[in-house]
Amino acid sequence: MKTRTKPKRRLFLTKNFITMLVLLVVIIATISAWFSFYKKVDASNMVVQAVSSEIDIAECKKTYNANYTEVLTDGPGEFGSELVFDGISLTKDCTGDGMTLIVPEFNVTNDYERVRKDGGKEVNTNLMPATAVSSQAADLEKLKDPDKDPPEYQYVQYEFYVRSKNPELLLQADSKLLASTEVDEQSLSVTSYTRNGATVDKKSAYGNFNVDGLVGAIRVSLIGEACSSVNQTWSGSGASAEIDTTSATFNNGGPVRQLLWVPRPDVHLNVNPDEGDISNWTLST
Repeated sequence: MKTRTKPKRRLFLTKNFITMLVLLVVIIATISAWFSFYKKVDASNMVVQAVSSEIDIAECKKTYNANYTEVLTDGPGEFGSELVFDGISLTKDCTGDGMTLIVPEFNVTNDYERVRKDGGKEVNTNLMPATAVSSQAADLEKLKDPDKDPPEYQYVQYEFYVRSKNPELLLQADSKLLASTEVDEQSLSVTSYTRNGATVDKKSAYGNFNVDGLVGAIRVSLIGEACSSVNQTWSGSGASAEIDTTSATFNNGGPVRQLLWVPRPDVHLNVNPDEGDISNWTLST
């Protein structure tokens, strides 16, 4: 069978007045299906933001044992309205159900153009897929051995805490992931534009469209786990206050996938298998 592939203060919060969730965001980028076999993709300034004033977000802070094989404490940092994630670099595509992610084994081919025109690489279903590596796992490996290059990772993983006065947390219907071109208030159909007096070249090698069209190939999985209580101790006061310790007590049941989300279904890459030129693809928005 053949198939094709077509991220001063002391605070004690209890469940009596606040709902706590640990949310894991998994960002899955199917890069190879869009551009090339060995395309490195970088992303920055990714923001998770709470629209409601009744919801606060905090980064996840963990401590480990001496060799980083066991989590000793896990709790939230300072709560605010948003978190910014930076420094993302992906080199392979992966797939999965939002919790279990894999890198398929592809059939080897020397005919690069044929594969591109046929709409994707061919998966070899007779071989076991590799387990996809997360950015979090790669960072942990780097802590274990700073002198060793960390493994490449295929998807971006972030953990953060959410506290809310309302037990129902909703993703707004107009939520979406924006590319840097769109943050600059430009259309994905624009291949170059001026930013701060400098020309920004964004033309794709595969057609007359913007490389940031990659947002159409990204999937986001949201995994939640309930907390019954959170404890934080602080030192200092005012703007110089810092968290000394933080911890959380998790409910039984473990993490549960809340959704597997396609944040930009409005962006679609058009590939014509019968067309000989692979640099003439188009982007629909």
